[in-house]
Amino acid sequence: MINLFDNSKDSNKEFKVMSDINNEMGQEAKDFLLKLWKNYESYADKHFLSEIKSNGKFEDRFWEMHLGNVLLEKGYTISSENEGPDFKIKLDNQIVWIEAVTSSNGQSDKQDSLISLDDSEDAFHICDDKIALRLRAAIEEKSKKIKKYLEKETITESEPIIIAINTSKINVILANEFIEYSEMIFFAKSINSFIKNKEDKIVPLKKDIITKNNGSTVSSNIFLDNKYEHISAVLFSKCNYTDYNKKELNNDYLLVCNPFAKNKLPKEILDISKKVLFHKSDELIKLFVKDEK
Repeated sequence: MINLFDNSKDSNKEFKVMSDINNEMGQEAKDFLLKLWKNYESYADKHFLSEIKSNGKFEDRFWEMHLGNVLLEKGYTISSENEGPDFKIKLDNQIVWIEAVTSSNGQSDKQDSLISLDDSEDAFHICDDKIALRLRAAIEEKSKKIKKYLEKETITESEPIIIAINTSKINVILANEFIEYSEMIFFAKSINSFIKNKEDKIVPLKKDIITKNNGSTVSSNIFLDNKYEHISAVLFSKCNYTDYNKKELNNDYLLVCNPFAKNKLPKEILDISKKVLFHKSDELIKLFVKDEK
């Protein structure tokens, strides 16, 4: 096995923490990273080693390796092709693709970015719309990339694809908030606004758009719009290299299924996530519930 920790002088801050023999938590994180690497090494591309140690790329590559470990742990047959999405999963009668990405706070000079308070790396002004915009930007970026894969026939029209988003770079998002933000982005539900309907029930207020600082808007009903039918689902996680005490790697994973996807996910792939969010219009949930009885 190639040694991840070769005392390289250009290692990023995460590797420096894990290389400090006097840092007990750093050593546990190091053991965790080495365990993941042992399982994933044969699937890593030629740029993996240099990028996971570089500034700004650690989270991206860690997420890729963490996700790869979960797929292997669940018994899926995977490969990582030179062209196309990050993971190709071969099921008995179906191929499923996964395109991984990390979402960030955005550029500090952009008004729709999440801006820290008093130059602190840990304190941020919490704005649900801005958080939603950051997550949506990651989805939009990968949506365009997937369309190019389809145009080049790198993936075929009949193969489901998942966008897998890691949010460890966004401090203000908690894993237990993924469902709320998902409903806001995909199904046009407001997080903190409610209304009493005709049946006298309190329900979330519909919110079809998110307004940017410059006054322009983007839709907040991605999975109710056939413009995004090429996306079968979106997977969220906040995992990072300090999660060495978690009993299960996919402990915080949330899979959000697109009810109107051109290619629905096969039921066998749902095991990738601890939680699965369906829309009431999704036919897959009927199959899922039926099989659970």
